[in-house]
Amino acid sequence: MSKFLAPVHSWLFNKIKLYENLEKDIINNFKVDSNMNINNILDLLDSNFEKPLGDAPLEEIIDVSNIHGWLQNRIKIAKLDMLF
Repeated sequence: MSKFLAPVHSWLFNKIKLYENLEKDIINNFKVDSNMNINNILDLLDSNFEKPLGDAPLEEIIDVSNIHGWLQNRIKIAKLDMLF
């Protein structure tokens, strides 16, 4: 399937993963350094946004019938997660 994915698609996917990793770092810091109930925050995020992509490679999870739309939606979700 990699013949369908231009380098820019991989670049955008890595940007999405960067946002998700930043989110994980924030969550882990809350778990360690905060009296806030991180589970309440996670429940709120999960109810408003899609769950993180996980560790599967782009070729296994992208919607090949809508590559640009899929990437655009995931970037939007990643940015909104960071603002929440």
